[in-house]
Amino acid sequence: RCKYFSIEELVPENLMVLHEDKLWELFDEDVLRFADWLKDFCKGASVTVNDWEWAGHYSQSGIRTVDSMYYSEGSMHSVGKALDLKVKGYTAEGLRTALRAYEEDVAPIPYITRIEDGTIGWLHVDTKETGKDKIHYFNP
Repeated sequence: RCKYFSIEELVPENLMVLHEDKLWELFDEDVLRFADWLKDFCKGASVTVNDWEWAGHYSQSGIRTVDSMYYSEGSMHSVGKALDLKVKGYTAEGLRTALRAYEEDVAPIPYITRIEDGTIGWLHVDTKETGKDKIHYFNP
């Protein structure tokens, strides 16, 4: 479970028919821990995964189900090991730069193993095994 995020912020609306405990079990605990860590890292800035509950545009930024047009069998989203995070006051590139600096100057980034690089407008993180000690930045 998360300190800062409700389950509605992490799963698409169609999964809300399941019991909340079952929904939390769909996630890798480390990806959830990172979401909370990022909120603290960004000094309490508003962090969004999904916002469908508030009539927003995001519903597939956490778990993705087979009925989603964004579903991919090999995606870390499909197995609860990825999140797409949007942080108010930060661009995705600005976040990646800040996280790289943190890793170089302060300490390893905890909980996650990969961050998607490139021109996407959100911070994609996941816990796919890489065999590396540092965060692996990748372009799909």
